[in-house]
Amino acid sequence: MSEQFKDFDAARREHRREPIRFRLGGEDFTAQGFLPVGVWLETATTGLRGWEAILAFIREQLADDDNRQRLDALVRRRDVEVEAGDIDDVGAWLLECYTARPFERRSASAESPPPTSDTSRAALAAQEEPESSPSALVAS
Repeated sequence: MSEQFKDFDAARREHRREPIRFRLGGEDFTAQGFLPVGVWLETATTGLRGWEAILAFIREQLADDDNRQRLDALVRRRDVEVEAGDIDDVGAWLLECYTARPFERRSASAESPPPTSDTSRAALAAQEEPESSPSALVAS
């Protein structure tokens, strides 16, 4: 019987990701190029919900204290048009970068069929939102 072995550390070193940069409210920010599993787990278990949890996730991923302080100041400013939806968009985009796959957004369009008697609410809810979306992350 042959031994099966894969060195995931070597694969990670070979594909080291560059920092992720984004602009929000006229400020440029730099986030880590990888998502430590500890940050993912902490964010999912903090008890924070909604925008608070997404903002906490973004803060944790920023490259350094300077980036965090600037983000904290930015979201408190009333003279800059940064809305809650922008925070959700940044969180979703970061997750897309880390997982290398886009998230499907919920839409209010009539794309979803209306519930029928043989369709359970749980099945419909599972179809509406992928488990790895920012909203699902904070709802767990």
